[in-house]
Amino acid sequence: MEPGVADGGWDVTEKSGAIAIGGLGLVLGAVGIEFVLSDPEPLAWWSFEFSVAAALPAVLMYAGYWLARTDFDADELWSVTAWSFAGVVALTTVGGWLFAHQTAEGTHVTDPGYLLVTLATVGALGGLTAGVARAGSIGGSATGTSADSVRTPSADEEDSAASLAEDGDASRDAAASDTDADCDADAASDAWVGLPSMPVNERAAEDVDLEDVVAGEQRRIAVEYLTSTPGRALTVHQLVDLIVERREAKTGDRPDREPIVRRLHCIDLPKLAAAGLIERDEHGRIRYVGGQEETARLSSLVEAIDAVDGGGDDDTPVDF
Repeated sequence: MEPGVADGGWDVTEKSGAIAIGGLGLVLGAVGIEFVLSDPEPLAWWSFEFSVAAALPAVLMYAGYWLARTDFDADELWSVTAWSFAGVVALTTVGGWLFAHQTAEGTHVTDPGYLLVTLATVGALGGLTAGVARAGSIGGSATGTSADSVRTPSADEEDSAASLAEDGDASRDAAASDTDADCDADAASDAWVGLPSMPVNERAAEDVDLEDVVAGEQRRIAVEYLTSTPGRALTVHQLVDLIVERREAKTGDRPDREPIVRRLHCIDLPKLAAAGLIERDEHGRIRYVGGQEETARLSSLVEAIDAVDGGGDDDTPVDF
């Protein structure tokens, strides 16, 4: 499974934005090559024009394929698509105005159709880049809790945190006990979605070990982010970004994404869902659904662990 891949297969409806970008590249490539073939030029110049007309749309088509393989949800993909089309409109408008101005002054413009198609493709790629950068930054815009929400952990909470963080063994053991070497990450990617979900008012009666929930670093980061603002949600892609950024800030080394994605699908998301703390919304995002009592307890435990152990140890990766 590729880094950032949310599902083992493709949902055409979910990925329609990426398909639109690939289709745009196909259309621009076909039109551009048609202009080149219909306008004979010296071989060297013709070869250059043909290469440009084929290469740039090919990049755009590959970008559509790449987007379809990421964890961006449908809304994010259509946002990226909108940016890409906006780039097309912007550059073709500028190019059309320049060509019209040159024509009005009596200057002959060589191959205006080809140039406009090339500008449209460059605009699509520029808009695509801006859209991807914007979509990828949403998840990291506010990862911490506000100062007003921070309170001093109680003695019992500090004791619980100390027992989890002492010598780093408890956290590692909890992570290792979660490890399933036989886990099929592709099959598990959507498994947590189908776990039974109870009404919020029934979850408080369930015997959920919240200390075990926050023992894993990746679950702790997810809980901290999702509980910091009511109604907050994020995609798996955005959660992986948060985890990568947090570990890089802590260790100075940027971790690989794939082990993080696999552990989320095989262990952390199913555990959070089984505890009745998260669900997947209609846009494919992870949304926190825990009650107020659970939220307060989880926040206290996370703060206590951070205070005692500086954020706890990294989870033991899943071995495949």
